[in-house]
Amino acid sequence: LAVDGAKDWGEASRIAVGLKLVGELAPVGIGWTYPLLDEEWRCFAGYLPGALGEEDSKRFFDDVKNGTRWLQPVGSWGPLPLRTAW
Repeated sequence: LAVDGAKDWGEASRIAVGLKLVGELAPVGIGWTYPLLDEEWRCFAGYLPGALGEEDSKRFFDDVKNGTRWLQPVGSWGPLPLRTAW
């Protein structure tokens, strides 16, 4: 912890250094939402409905699904019923 009791992660907040999320740069009313917005961990997932057409969405999905090396973690009782990639 920092001297004032706040957590000290060794870097300034994104607001303090002027980093903006895409949704903050978009014109008002465009419709960005952030289902995941964790300033402390600088972890964000923005969502803009209808940003991609159906054809582009399918192509991106297929590229990730087929072009990623998916791993299956193993726990003490065997393989877990999920896949992950790093």
